[in-house]
Amino acid sequence: AEDGIRDSSVTGVQTCALPISAILAYSTSRSHRREQDAPPQGRGVHMWSKLLDFYLPYAMRGDPESQYEIAEIWLHDLKSVTMATYWYERAARAEHADAAAQYAFLLLKQTPPKHEAAEYWSTRAAMKGSKRGQLIADFVRRIRQRSMAGRENDK
Repeated sequence: AEDGIRDSSVTGVQTCALPISAILAYSTSRSHRREQDAPPQGRGVHMWSKLLDFYLPYAMRGDPESQYEIAEIWLHDLKSVTMATYWYERAARAEHADAAAQYAFLLLKQTPPKHEAAEYWSTRAAMKGSKRGQLIADFVRRIRQRSMAGRENDK
């Protein structure tokens, strides 16, 4: 889109398509945010846009905390599970424990649920100290055990 804020031409879902100049304006030498960089504060209808402007360049360079924050914005503010899942997965692959736990949870909500993948990601989250990851891993294991016990009873 011309304003660099909204674009629904590809998927029909409104997404943030920031101008490439905004991404290239940041140094690509390191994926971590500088200490003096801080996300914008405040509330407002378009606060999410400012937050995406802040986090996206870092997320694109692989910063897992920025990827997680973008996923949170997509899930809670912009209500797009598809985009949130994408960013949670990226952060989870970069070893972000909370992102891995949330990604596992979203995998369970898919139709059909992806139990094996959810168990994998929740276990990884738990191994990194995520209590939510541990709860999800335990839950998935119980579901899989019941499923296997049900198959045994059918024989």
